Amino acid sequence: MLVLFNNGIQAVVGLATTYVLYHYLSIVETGMYYFVLSFVGLCEAGRYGFLATATVKFYAGTDKERGQTVLGSVWLLAIFLSVIIMLINGVGLLLLPYTNNPELILCIKWIGITYLSTLPADVIFWRLQAEEKYAKMFLYRMLNGIKLCNVPGNLYAAFRCAQWIRKNYPAVKVAMGGGFPNTELRSLSDPRVFEFFHFVTLDDGEAPLENLVRYIRGQIHVAQLKRTFILIDGK
Repeated sequence: MLVLFNNGIQAVVGLATTYVLYHYLSIVETGMYYFVLSFVGLCEAGRYGFLATATVKFYAGTDKERGQTVLGSVWLLAIFLSVIIMLINGVGLLLLPYTNNPELILCIKWIGITYLSTLPADVIFWRLQAEEKYAKMFLYRMLNGIKLCNVPGNLYAAFRCAQWIRKNYPAVKVAMGGGFPNTELRSLSDPRVFEFFHFVTLDDGEAPLENLVRYIRGQIHVAQLKRTFILIDGK
């Protein structure tokens, strides 16, 4: 509940930010702003995809010694990925004199430092997720997750899309998966999520999706679903 409340606040802040941008900047300048953020988000998605779910999976419930080993490995891999991005960014800086594209110039100037500056915040947040310290997650994201408040988050958009689909095409089954449910909905307890989605799947691999398709087709029983949340009798 706290996590959903947190994301709701961030969505409101994102909408307010979007209003301010379109009110005080030109359409071209606002477009450049979103382009740069999208490019940064694309690079961060690589780090998140490699490490976020793995951190939660291997760190949660471990003893102190193994937990320190897991976090050490996470830091090492995260730094390695960041170095790769910084090297690519360095090559881009050398090529700046040969381009006049303003969007590309902004990306090259800011991608490296932005990507590197978010590294500590990401690792700390993944640890809080693994320890299920949701109150601290809420405060931490509000204090340190400024990048998450810049624009309306994918979560808000996903819920709105799901709401529209269920209203206009009630026969269509809607499922949610990916990074957010993998890390923040592993202990799903609020049934209101299923007012928007029929299913919430966790983790990587084809098995959850394959079994979900088979279940929708009536080929298997609900008990055979893998790592999938579904609402049964209001629970």
